[in-house]
Amino acid sequence: MRSSPARRTTARIAALALVALVTVGAAGCSSSSTPTTTTVPVTTTTVSAAQIAKIKAAQVALAALGCYAGSIDGIIGSATTKAIIAFQTAVGLKADGIYGTATAAKALADVSAGRKICTTTTTTTSSSTTTSTAPKTSTTTSTTSVPTTTSTTTTTAP
Repeated sequence: MRSSPARRTTARIAALALVALVTVGAAGCSSSSTPTTTTVPVTTTTVSAAQIAKIKAAQVALAALGCYAGSIDGIIGSATTKAIIAFQTAVGLKADGIYGTATAAKALADVSAGRKICTTTTTTTSSSTTTSTAPKTSTTTSTTSVPTTTSTTTTTAP
């Protein structure tokens, strides 16, 4: 009786799997093999939706107070931390960069009162002058303006 091509393929796969299993098993039983354990530290940070919402609320409040000009993204990055410190300094709180209970309460009170605690000013000015002289013929002078941005944050106590 002839077997079908599908049966022959299945039989070959089973035979290969058996050979692989026997080979791996034999390698694992060998007295010359040395077990190796590798430990890799993994650091994960889980931020809940509620925490992201709180951070966004803090960023909105700091923006309303004139202390934050970044994106409302729910991430406490350097811009958010700098805004918290600017606000804390302006209102006389301990400037630790942490949006804790005292900072949040003061920010909420100032937002509710419509106060601007920090002011941010952006100025754009710059120019450069290039002078070149050709021997005994002419002098060429050109002025090129190059925009640069200077940010100044001024905080004022209420």
